[in-house]
Amino acid sequence: VHLSDPRHRLGALISHHARLMTEESQLFAVFFDSRPRLDESYERAILSKERRYVRIYAEAVQAAVEGGHIPEMDPRYGAQAILGMTTWSYKWFDPQRDDREALVDAYVRLILRGPVPGADVSGVATGR
Repeated sequence: VHLSDPRHRLGALISHHARLMTEESQLFAVFFDSRPRLDESYERAILSKERRYVRIYAEAVQAAVEGGHIPEMDPRYGAQAILGMTTWSYKWFDPQRDDREALVDAYVRLILRGPVPGADVSGVATGR
């Protein structure tokens, strides 16, 4: 996988996040549904990490826009749209009914208007 290629990088980010949300849906249900009650120090730490995460996506969106892979848009809006769409999966995804890989493929195809071979890269969002 060529993470220097903007299309592959964005596809890998989308795939990574979608898999994470569907593989750990119970964890994220507890996290998102309990978050308003977190101690202030925890909230600050999480907010800092969230901002970094969104920044990584915004940079990938900007590169994909510049490469002509997605329409022109505010990179932050694009990042938030992708994260919102893929994150919401924790609410409704059912591994007994739904096909994780078909969902991941649908997200990638929807955003990048086609498949991205090799977009499965673990740890791409964290730089690992």
